[in-house]
Amino acid sequence: MTYQRIFILLILCWTCFYQASASAHTRSQSFSQWQINEGKLSLSFNILSREITRLAADPGIDASKQLSQLLIEHLDGNIKASIDDKICQVNKPLYSLPASKGFTRLEASFDCQIGESLQIQMNGFFDIIPSHLHYARLIIVSGETSEIVLSDASRQKTLNLTHKNESYWHTAKTYIALGVEHILIGADHLVFLLALLLLCRKLSQALILITGFTLGHSITLSLSVLGWIQPNMITIEALIGFSIVLVALEKIQTLHNKSVVIYVVAAMFVLILLKLITNMGLPLLSLVGISLVAIPYLLLVNNHNNHSTRFLLTTTFGFIHGFGFAEVLREIGLPSAKLGLALFSFNIGVELGQLLALCLMASVAFIFMTLLNAKLQKIATVATVNVVIALGCYWFVLRSFN
Repeated sequence: MTYQRIFILLILCWTCFYQASASAHTRSQSFSQWQINEGKLSLSFNILSREITRLAADPGIDASKQLSQLLIEHLDGNIKASIDDKICQVNKPLYSLPASKGFTRLEASFDCQIGESLQIQMNGFFDIIPSHLHYARLIIVSGETSEIVLSDASRQKTLNLTHKNESYWHTAKTYIALGVEHILIGADHLVFLLALLLLCRKLSQALILITGFTLGHSITLSLSVLGWIQPNMITIEALIGFSIVLVALEKIQTLHNKSVVIYVVAAMFVLILLKLITNMGLPLLSLVGISLVAIPYLLLVNNHNNHSTRFLLTTTFGFIHGFGFAEVLREIGLPSAKLGLALFSFNIGVELGQLLALCLMASVAFIFMTLLNAKLQKIATVATVNVVIALGCYWFVLRSFN
């Protein structure tokens, strides 16, 4: 029927648009920590170094300069602070300091009057990357903290400087909102959830896999934020892309009833050889580990369709994604007086965002089942799986050779 063909065409156009959008704008975020003491305001700004390379899209940027200098020039005049609507004067302009691997760190200081409210305005990155989010944390002299999120639509926000303890509900609400926002802007995490749904034929199977994924990421999110485990984030980000590819490849095996292991072996051989020859890409140990997980897994599920094995792998991938979820909390920190509440609330926020995304995906799947005949359903499924694989490969390669 005509309406069916129109519907499938719209779905395919949307997936192509989403792929292009995600390719241009993977998760983009930056972090700042502000400390105020008797009119002295200090700023520490952190961002993944790869985000700075996006500034090349600005025609006024000299891309030949060092990343830290590019960032300083871009943020100069784009970060402003005021207290009770009176502008804070720059005491020490932005300058670069050593940072964690893969990050660039700047600091600056301001002279401000003493007042009751601090206004922070951030105009950097939004004109180039409209989806960019900036997480800011304020620490006042008493040790109390406040957190805000700035976006293209909300570039300025106000923080209270009065020494009143925030209620437990306010802390919970703040970190739940952070968790929801973080999962909904994480295109890679959402695509992984889509890959899991494509793999399942029954709702019960989806619930089991999502439970394993949730269990895994809840554990590593907590361990990472508490500082007990500090992984290499460049490797973690690449592995998130790989997890998407592997789950989608299993779906390809199911659709075509044909093993894809030979292609995985060839791809890993090329990556390992490239690493040995040029020293480019992920650490050799990581590549060997990926091969030892992916190849046996695809062989096992292709021969036996083992649900317990699939659950175990999904939980393992949950461990990897949990480190990605923890990135925002590691950068902005947690209030020491309400550490447990803030961590629990952020986890709840992540789950709520995940549940919302799953409901939307399930609704689209229901429309497929209702409107499309068996042939068009298969076409739509194959198209979606191909987009998922393309996105996973893009993120894996981009982050591996960043």
